[in-house]
Amino acid sequence: MADNDLATDQIVDTISHSPYWKDSAIFVLEDDSQDGADHVDGHRAPVQVISPWAVHGKVINTYYSQLSAVRTIEQILGAQPLNEKVAAATPMYDAFTNRPDYTPFTAVPNQIPLTEAIATPPACGLDTLGQTGAAQMNRFTWYQAHGWKVPYPGDWKIYAPSQVPGLHREPGRELTTLRTTTQQHRNTTARRTSGGPSPIAPNYCDGTSGARGAAWVWHDGGVERRCDGSGPPRSTPCISKGAFESLEAVMTVVGRVAALWRYPVKSMAAEELDGVEVSWHGLAGDRRWAFIRDGQVRSGFPWLTIRERPELIHYRPRFAEPERPNASPVLVRTPSGGEFDVADPALAAELGPGVRVIKQDRGVFDTMPLSLLTTQAVADLSRLAGTDLAAARFRPNLLVDASGRGFPEDAWVSRELRIGGLRMRVDQRDKRCAVVTIDPVTLLRNPAILRAIARERDTRLGVYGSTVEPGRVTVGDLVELEH
Repeated sequence: MADNDLATDQIVDTISHSPYWKDSAIFVLEDDSQDGADHVDGHRAPVQVISPWAVHGKVINTYYSQLSAVRTIEQILGAQPLNEKVAAATPMYDAFTNRPDYTPFTAVPNQIPLTEAIATPPACGLDTLGQTGAAQMNRFTWYQAHGWKVPYPGDWKIYAPSQVPGLHREPGRELTTLRTTTQQHRNTTARRTSGGPSPIAPNYCDGTSGARGAAWVWHDGGVERRCDGSGPPRSTPCISKGAFESLEAVMTVVGRVAALWRYPVKSMAAEELDGVEVSWHGLAGDRRWAFIRDGQVRSGFPWLTIRERPELIHYRPRFAEPERPNASPVLVRTPSGGEFDVADPALAAELGPGVRVIKQDRGVFDTMPLSLLTTQAVADLSRLAGTDLAAARFRPNLLVDASGRGFPEDAWVSRELRIGGLRMRVDQRDKRCAVVTIDPVTLLRNPAILRAIARERDTRLGVYGSTVEPGRVTVGDLVELEH
């Protein structure tokens, strides 16, 4: 780690003192800290952005992924996305500024020798954990951190080590053994596996039930080998009760789909749906077209929206071929009754001088491809704002009638939902802007609504999400929360 820090300092020092600094951006990411999901949160990883154009001295709390960094680099270079997942990623807009600071960085020499205080290798060797197999170790770390109650990200259930997808076994080595002393596993019914020790045993082999923690243990030539920091390898044969059955993910019904909307053209009128296919890029046909304001060549948010032109919401787009929304021509009916192809220059001219249209097959989303709101959140905000509000004002994709009161979707952040054939990850709360102040019917502004959201909800209402598994969603589908 110290070597990495020192090398990074020297690289940044060199580049920032060079003629190339004014056009440079350096992204420092942790590359698979344990070759799998982070043991605290499956979607968290540190990243540093070093550039004259970066926001200096600030921690950005916007949800981004490693794909976001790749997407940002592509945006800077003007390159096309490498694949559909990168195309759907949100660029790291909040990490950059339009006011560059060209001050160079100066590396600080290390004050402590890099080889000082190196720990003595454990008795079972330097690479013991690697011998268990990365797929198993990743899940073991995840399960320990989540109390053996939450499946590993991307898995449908909690796996025993012998059942881990992609399990790697070295030639001549028996199945890696995982032991845990958690109470719930001591009380779980076990079944015996043929020929070999238990992948999960309720206690340590030496009978230390109730001891905290867990150990990775394997068997080599009939001799048990272990590395848990407790001392040298033991030679006592391990006799156990057998492997536990896999634990299926627990699902809780938290509501039903009350309404579905998509927006063929960003900031124009919604199309209400009975059912829709949802892909990696959100609802089929959602926000594939958008209009760009004049003079926004390098803007991070160039879109012409309801904030600038409230009447946009009265422009009504429709698909000429509804059965193929992602490829269909889009026709737009104007408030005056005329109808244009969305790409017709006459439509752009009607919206303002210098306005132009763009199509992105991955969708033009402010933050993420899916937005969800509950009827309970709308009702509670209406009470807080002192006025009756319609869900359509907040332009969600999915409106869910959930159980209880308040803002139940807040508790779903960092969890997964199963909605019909779709699996959706709830990634973050939805930060609101002045669009919510505009009545979609009268176009009148009511700033008290945004003030209420800011005062009571930290400017957040509803949630954003992304697709884990594409599928079809229909009105009336159950919404199930994975535990």
